[in-house]
Amino acid sequence: MHISRRTILLAAGSGVLGSAAAAAAGAAAFVAVGEVRYADRFYPGVQLDGEDVGGLTQAEARARLSARWDGFREAPVIFRLDGRTWNPTGREVGIEVDYTTPLTHAYGWGRRGSWEARLRQQQQTLEAPLDWRTSVSFDPHTFTEYVARIAAETAQAPTNAALRIETQGGQRLARVYPSSEGRELVPADVLAVMSRRFDSPLRLIIDLQSRPLAPQVATADVTPASERARALMTGHIELVAPGHRWSIAREDLAEDMRVVGPADAPDVVVDVSYRAFARVAQEIAETLRVGAVEPKIRVDRAGNVVPLVQGTPGRTIDAEGLWSRVQTAFKRGQQRVNVPLVIIQPSITRLSGSELQFDNLIAQGVSRFSGSSHNRIHNINNGSRLIDGTVIPPGETFSFNATVGPITPGNGFVEGLVIAPTRTEPGIGGGICQVSTTLFRAAFWAGLPISERWQHAYRVGYYELGPGNPPGFDAAIWQPAQDLAFTNDSPNHILIRRILDPHRETLSFRLMGPSLEREVTLDAWRGEEIEPPPLRVEPSTELAPGEIEKTDSAIPGLRTVITRHVQLGGRVLFKDRFPSVFLPWAERWEVGQDEDGNFDPKLVPGYAEAQAEAEAEAQGDGSPPTDAQPPAEGSSGSDQSAGPS
Repeated sequence: MHISRRTILLAAGSGVLGSAAAAAAGAAAFVAVGEVRYADRFYPGVQLDGEDVGGLTQAEARARLSARWDGFREAPVIFRLDGRTWNPTGREVGIEVDYTTPLTHAYGWGRRGSWEARLRQQQQTLEAPLDWRTSVSFDPHTFTEYVARIAAETAQAPTNAALRIETQGGQRLARVYPSSEGRELVPADVLAVMSRRFDSPLRLIIDLQSRPLAPQVATADVTPASERARALMTGHIELVAPGHRWSIAREDLAEDMRVVGPADAPDVVVDVSYRAFARVAQEIAETLRVGAVEPKIRVDRAGNVVPLVQGTPGRTIDAEGLWSRVQTAFKRGQQRVNVPLVIIQPSITRLSGSELQFDNLIAQGVSRFSGSSHNRIHNINNGSRLIDGTVIPPGETFSFNATVGPITPGNGFVEGLVIAPTRTEPGIGGGICQVSTTLFRAAFWAGLPISERWQHAYRVGYYELGPGNPPGFDAAIWQPAQDLAFTNDSPNHILIRRILDPHRETLSFRLMGPSLEREVTLDAWRGEEIEPPPLRVEPSTELAPGEIEKTDSAIPGLRTVITRHVQLGGRVLFKDRFPSVFLPWAERWEVGQDEDGNFDPKLVPGYAEAQAEAEAEAQGDGSPPTDAQPPAEGSSGSDQSAGPS
């Protein structure tokens, strides 16, 4: 017969056994039976996490708790964010699971204390089950640290837009690097998330939230500067003048490009290349340049300016003004620039009397005309008068023939003696070479470049009168073939003044203006004289029969070289030579012939003696003397001969 512990316990309690002793004995029996029967098992009525484990061993109960809670302990929480998941262990997030402590406490129920205490515990669980719960603890600090690691792992900083200057294909470009949003984790409310009780091992799913982070510099902030840079570099700038157009590519003008200003409001600065501009500006200047034409003027004896030919203004470009306009057009995106022109007035109109310095002597040339006929002196006076007061502008070449005008009666000239190819004969303007010779000497001593000078056919005695006038220091003119020309190579105007002194029988030309500071020296070379040809006698219908007239004197021939040395500040500026080959000139007489054309040459004084000398020379076998050779130097002067006297 089997009697359960419960039956024993109920019987003792109801007095079936009859006495206190019997009751005590029954209770003791109850405890004893239980301790034997549940020696390693949980007493009836003991529960763990709501599950009855009475009659189970500790190992069996632990196995059940382990199966229930160990998975939760390894992954109590799942974090989810934007398609990603995190499965931390309980230790990583501060969640600790303890089922060992309640297991130990539950197993000790009914086994501790006196037998009366153990009896009460066992009796209590028989009447009403007792439950021990697994402990789940939570550390907010550890949990927060783990969420912070997720936040750091998933954080994405925003990218600010940037404008950068880059070189592509040899060109400088402003490139926009666009902005992008960042992301950050919305801070989790730890207390709210972990407020539920962990009565069961249900894994907690936490959906984290992120939010966008706006960049400080958006693409729209830098795009306008990029577009402006692109506009600055695209297209051409037209440079316009009346009847002309030029074009400069903007990309050619851009020398350097850089970004300035704050990052959220940048600007692009482009430096404009002067070299690219200068190439076009030079072409424009050469195309549009028109030189001012200096007026032809004369200064009368009272110092008044007498215009002969009106000058005309010139023009050039205002290069600095054009450069400024091009820079402005480039920066403002303008497509057209008008070329600024500057009107250039003739230089003499801009100069004062103190600047002209027409009271300062540069150099002078002097010649004597002693023994000249009345008509010759008239022509000297008239020719020099036509030159007097002439002003030579800077850079202009003076022409004697152009200045004097035609040698005609209408221009004030009269008949005088002129040198024909074989004889001296009457002609309009005889004596004009006294004027050209004197002006040649003035230009010579001034150190001005002489581009045209002609010698006389034979030596003219007038031009060797006075000191410092060696043979060959003369200049003949014969219109229109032969001229005297020299250039004003100074930066100043030069005034020509003449002084005619009838008492001293001298003609002077003075060149007036600012000093040229040139030092001029003359070297004269002459060869041996060549005897003139025999006396010549020719018939004349202009003379009465038997009347005689001498037309030419015997003049020896001669070769000469005048060398000029021009220095400036002790340095040789240039050297030039003016060679002359004077022909030996025969004495010539004319004899009036009769109606039959007969004339008697013996009427000429010395004719018989000349004939005898000629016959003697013809019978001799001697050869003529050889003339000496002039210095072998280059010549910039003219060595042509002929011209009037």
